Amino acid sequence: MSWGSSWIDKDRVKWLSNDCLACNASSGYAEHSYCRDRSTSLFCRMHARDFIGIVLGVFDESDDFQLIGQLFAASHPAWGPAI
Repeated sequence: MSWGSSWIDKDRVKWLSNDCLACNASSGYAEHSYCRDRSTSLFCRMHARDFIGIVLGVFDESDDFQLIGQLFAASHPAWGPAI
């Protein structure tokens, strides 16, 4: 699975509603959150970190984001170079 996200300090995020938010423990070190109504991935939170990774696809305009790093570079998708 490929995952493109923008990492942000979790204290800077304000949720307007949690009505359809659902979370699941995807591994021993992180959880993924998604929209319960549409099954759309929204963000990832690593338990030992103070930031979350918001999926870039949820933004209306994501062209202004710049790729500056990559996690798990050994298994990166073929569409982009490892940084």
